[in-house]
Amino acid sequence: PKGASGMNIKHKDFLNTIPYGMAHFFDNKIVFANRAFLRLIGTKKIAVIQNQSIETLIHPDDRAIVANCVSNIVSKKKRFLKTNVRLICLDGNAVHVEMTLKSAVHEEVGVVQVFLHDISQVKKLESDAQLFLDYDARTGLLNRDGFRHQLNHCIAQARSRKRRFTLFYLDIDHFKLTNESLGFEVGDHFLQLFAERLKANLRKEDIAARIGSDQFAIILNDVNRRTCIEMANMMLSSLSHIFIIKNKKIYVTVSIGICSYPTDGADSDTLLKNADIALYHAKQSGRHCYQFAVSGVIQTVQSFWRLAGELQEALIKNQFYLVYQPVINIKTNKIIYIETLIRWHHPKHGLIMPNDFIPITEGNGLIARIDQWVLRETCQFCKNLAEGIVVSVNCSPVDFQSSYIVNAVREILKQQCVSPQRICIEITERLFFKDAKLVIKLLNRLSRFGVKIALDDFGMHYASFQYLKLFHCRYIKIDQYYITNITSSRNDLEIVKAIVTMGHSLKKIVIAEGVENREQFDLLKQIGCDAIQGYFYTKPLSQEKMMKFLKKRR
Repeated sequence: PKGASGMNIKHKDFLNTIPYGMAHFFDNKIVFANRAFLRLIGTKKIAVIQNQSIETLIHPDDRAIVANCVSNIVSKKKRFLKTNVRLICLDGNAVHVEMTLKSAVHEEVGVVQVFLHDISQVKKLESDAQLFLDYDARTGLLNRDGFRHQLNHCIAQARSRKRRFTLFYLDIDHFKLTNESLGFEVGDHFLQLFAERLKANLRKEDIAARIGSDQFAIILNDVNRRTCIEMANMMLSSLSHIFIIKNKKIYVTVSIGICSYPTDGADSDTLLKNADIALYHAKQSGRHCYQFAVSGVIQTVQSFWRLAGELQEALIKNQFYLVYQPVINIKTNKIIYIETLIRWHHPKHGLIMPNDFIPITEGNGLIARIDQWVLRETCQFCKNLAEGIVVSVNCSPVDFQSSYIVNAVREILKQQCVSPQRICIEITERLFFKDAKLVIKLLNRLSRFGVKIALDDFGMHYASFQYLKLFHCRYIKIDQYYITNITSSRNDLEIVKAIVTMGHSLKKIVIAEGVENREQFDLLKQIGCDAIQGYFYTKPLSQEKMMKFLKKRR
């Protein structure tokens, strides 16, 4: 006898005793399913899914696999096939199943017969095992292997979708000493709290990992340079706040190296190397700061060290040269001072900008000699200018690690017969990250000698507000980061206004860097900014062109 479906009742009863899910489908539609199959998808009635397309029960990412298997069975290219897919239950949940497909006869018609074996527990065990292998037990973050898997996955996705992402390499400064002084139990607890605070700075879609005892890595998807800077500053601030463990106050700082896909590397090895180089730059720049991977010529660790050696030759063979850019009073149109900027003409690579080689010189000890060469050349240039025009030079934080900087400046100005009142030293906020007390002492000694001080890149870190009142600074230079979008970003405009107001209350001359157009100029003039520097007036010029520029303005 036959049942309503036309199938032999005894045969149907037999199929319903099979512990595995089993179904027949013809022309891609389900014509029979046994009890185990119905139970697996969450129903007791065949009518719920009868004549339904098999595709509706398969996870969208797995449908192509099933379609290919069915095609091979129907065309008789294969007698049977086996694959793992995700079955979508009627409640919307996915179940991992092992699917076996073969040809069969249903009501004297050829059909595809499917057997389903629930392997959810196996997958869970595999997943748990992978979690154990890919995650750091102490912090709950991905470990080095897990991070490498995620990084490769991000690269594949970014490549196919033509997107970019950013990699942060983050190192806890002097963690070994901290760990040894606290004891390893407190050190472990500290790492847990540190990881929690680190995650609190991230978005849900960001990926964090602990890849070494004191080293962490972060992947930020679809972020621009502006957001990277904001995130880096936020981490520098929040991660340096006090940690309290068992009534012990723990202070730490971090250094961050930053690189981006695909700009700084199209594969994981290159990205990790360049992030590590950027981190090295951050450490050599005094720690507790971030550095972006240098562009262009420095793409690998090998070229990094090759350039380090070539810099020694560059100084001997006069491959460095200087360009000059004026800072101009926004109301009177008069020059306040002229900034000296260094360039490197490499015999093979051509022009190399200071951002690409200064971090190397800070690491190999060459920076002091270069800065002194710049000051001597600047003094020579100064002698060609009208009396009273001030010229500025940039000094590295490394120069301020001892009192030698003060003696060197005095000696060079004496040798060159240049008044200290005609020289301005530009410093950045990174200067205060290492030994702020010594730095303030040295800056005040230089001020008493007569040298002017300009605080460059103001607002990019959190140190300047704290230390500005402790040393004599004549100029505050607002970083281009805030000027670029001042005409379109309300937040940037309010920040610039606040800096101008604060600067004036402290009797400082406030300068806007990176001014490029009339709209920016007019807005800065309206809010009371004192001076501007940027392409709106002129790009950095050679000495000859700067002299012509000055001659025209007389």
